[in-house]
Amino acid sequence: MHDLPTRTIAFVGRHFFRKGGDLVVNAVRMLRQRHGIDAQLVIIGPQHLPPEIEVEPWMTVMGDQPTSTVRDVLREAHVLALPSRYEAYGIAILESLASGVPVVGRRAFAMPEMIRQGENGAMIETFSTEALADALGSVVMDRALAHRTVDGAANVIAEHSWTAVADRMTSIIRRSVS
Repeated sequence: MHDLPTRTIAFVGRHFFRKGGDLVVNAVRMLRQRHGIDAQLVIIGPQHLPPEIEVEPWMTVMGDQPTSTVRDVLREAHVLALPSRYEAYGIAILESLASGVPVVGRRAFAMPEMIRQGENGAMIETFSTEALADALGSVVMDRALAHRTVDGAANVIAEHSWTAVADRMTSIIRRSVS
């Protein structure tokens, strides 16, 4: 499982700024410069990066991709970075976990329901580039975390399947009208 010295960090999101893509680029840069980790960043989603983001040799910008390609990239990644400024549900998080890939996200929105600190990823509290770089660094260097993610992914995915969500919503609606 992931024996290459290069660590691949994936970012998936059409809304680059809202999903925290700018933070991810800066955190990976910091990870490379300050921590000496040979990290590559694969960006899927936006057709074009904002003009203030300079594409570096260690970045691959793939634009919008079909689900099958997203899954292929996630399977090869060491971590998904998704420090969203707003995240309604987090489908990319579930896709990553289903691929056995840990996630670094924010302790906000639905993320804490899916990301379990030290079990399948890590969470940051703020929009700090340094905190994100530290979290990404600890996750990509924790080889056992990938195995724990694979082992625990089925439970998280089952809890957040469309059927499970529909059952919870139905229960809430029934309680509120009775």
